[in-house]
Order: sequence, then structure tokens, then C-alpha cells
Amino acid sequence: MQTERNQDQEHRSSGFSRYVTVLVTSIAATLTLSGCITTMSNEGPPLPKTDLPVYHVGKSFSYDDGLKETVMASDGEVLTWRTDTGVVRTRYRNFLIPFLSWQNSTQRSKSSTSAKPNLIWPLESGNRESFTLTQKVEQNDGSNKKEYSQDWQCKVDGTETVTVPAGVFETYRIPCYRYYRQFWRQTLTYYYSPEVGHYVLLKDDSRTRPSRRRKLVSYGFDAAVLPGPDRGVRQTAIQQALEQNKNGAGVPWRSADGKVQGAVTPIRSVSIKGNNTCRIYTRALTAYGHTRVSEGRACRNKDGVWWEAATEK
Repeated sequence: MQTERNQDQEHRSSGFSRYVTVLVTSIAATLTLSGCITTMSNEGPPLPKTDLPVYHVGKSFSYDDGLKETVMASDGEVLTWRTDTGVVRTRYRNFLIPFLSWQNSTQRSKSSTSAKPNLIWPLESGNRESFTLTQKVEQNDGSNKKEYSQDWQCKVDGTETVTVPAGVFETYRIPCYRYYRQFWRQTLTYYYSPEVGHYVLLKDDSRTRPSRRRKLVSYGFDAAVLPGPDRGVRQTAIQQALEQNKNGAGVPWRSADGKVQGAVTPIRSVSIKGNNTCRIYTRALTAYGHTRVSEGRACRNKDGVWWEAATEK
């Protein structure tokens, strides 16, 4: 059974200067969480206590690093997410707690944790909690089993106004520190927007790899999770709008239960990959009080059916 001790051995050759940098970061993080150093600041306006967000099936978030994830199922406090690349993951709706399970085309993982589902919530500046997590990873055929132990400490250290491609948001800033045998390994800093009901910015700083940033580009309902009949109604609206309507004239549609509604509106005609019968159009979709508008490109084939086109030339 392999632990993170192997990773420590692999990185001993990284040099004294990197060791000093990591040591200083680790000490600072430890002192911060122990209360010896106070870094809490309210750079944004005061925010009220905030309860755990509610995630409806179909709620989707797209980020500037290419990640798009959508809620596919909800079972009490546990959500099933699916990325647009087909990775399926489960986690508490409290996103501060790492994934409980995940599976991709080659590997799968399951985790157990001491964290309560409502860890650190309702959010309020100064809240802090710790938890442990044990992760087991293996190949999909059951081979090459590994186990990792992690200690986590999270806190709400203030508020901040954040600008991302999706807009400007007032957020709670929540750093979570990961340790292995009291040595700092990683800090995940979430910027949670009560308006969005999810994090709009994630900063990922690690001992063993370059820092990464993830910024929200768009969010809303993903029509791909609609039942078959509702998807058919939406597709009929798309075909009608592109085949019959002038630019600027939309065709509305609504799901059978009335919870989701949308409109398809042609914008202009274009040539795509040598096909001169193509149009750019907008897709407005409203669900659970939020409207998401995206742009599509479609071309008409010889059978009179409009198909989505990815590239314009």
C-alpha cells in the first residue's frame, strides 16, 4: 500500500531554496490555523450568515480552464456530478469536502471522512474546522491499489469582491489547508458567491506542482438533463426558429412540468465550412430563477434539417 511518503522521496532533489520556500509556507499556514497569526480581512462589503447552497439536478458551471460540471442526481446531502468529458464524481453539497468518489476511463476512487456534511456552515467570518480524509485509488479492473491519508483545516477568513469572466461577485474567502504528517501539502482557496450558490474562483497552491486558478465563465441549467420529451420540444423550437423565422424573431418553448422554459432566436446568416445555409442563434434557458443565454451555430443539410456546427469559416 503506497502512501504520500513516496511523493516526499521523489521531491527531495528539488533543492534547498524550494525547501525553504515550502517550509516558510507550511509554518505560516500552521500558525494561521492555530490562531498565532491573524489574516482575516473583509475586503468586500459585509455579508450575512450564509447557509449551504441548494443544487437542483441540471445545475451546471463552466470555468475558464475548460471544466464544465453538471449535477446529474441528488440523494440527500450527496450530489452526483458529471463533467463534459464523462468523469462521474460524488460529493457532499458542501464543496469544501473533497470528492467521496470518482471514476474516469482508467481509474476510480472512494474516500471516507470525519467531516460532517455541514462543516463550517452557515458561513461567517472566523469560522474554522478540521477533518481527516482517507482516499483509496485503484485501476478500474481493481489492480494497483493505493491509499492516501489527509488532514484538512478550513476557515472563513473574510469577504472579497471578485471579478471573473461571469461577472463581479461579493464572496466569502475560504482557504482549506491539506497536510500530511503535519507537513503542508496544498491550499485550496474557494471564493464562494451567495448570489451564484457556488464558488466563482478557486486558487490551488501545491507543494509539488505549479499553482492553478479556476474562474467561472457561466452557470445555469444544462438542457442535456431534460427528459426525452422535453428535449424533443426544445429541438422542435430550434428547427422552427432556424427554418422559418427572420433574424431577431424567437420561438419559445417550455418543459412539461413548467419548471424550465426557453427561447431560440436566430441572429444572422453566415457561411460555415463552405455551407452558405447557416445561422448563428441564441439559446435562452430559464430554470429555478436564473436565465442562461448561450450562442449556437447551425447549418441546414440537404434533407432540410438544421445541425449544430462547431466552427465558422
